[in-house]
Amino acid sequence: MSYPESKLEVKRIASLVRLRLSPEEEKLFSIQLSRIVEFFDQLDEAPVDGVEPTFHPLEIYNVFREDAVSPYPGDKLLNLAGKVKDRYIWIPRM
Repeated sequence: MSYPESKLEVKRIASLVRLRLSPEEEKLFSIQLSRIVEFFDQLDEAPVDGVEPTFHPLEIYNVFREDAVSPYPGDKLLNLAGKVKDRYIWIPRM
């Protein structure tokens, strides 16, 4: 299928993205836009019967570790603090 090279369509797209095009650029982009649309028409004709849809080119799965309860090292952390009183860390007043 052939698409007409519409300067109006190129002008509209250029205005949407705030581009100022010269007449030569409008003609060039009009030809390129027509070729892009023709390429998508070719993709529509590709035989895809029996092809499973994919969301990623590689088969990647999350590897989850088992959630296990472990003791909290509170005493070790408190030993790292400078001044501790009754399991509270004392800091200078701000």
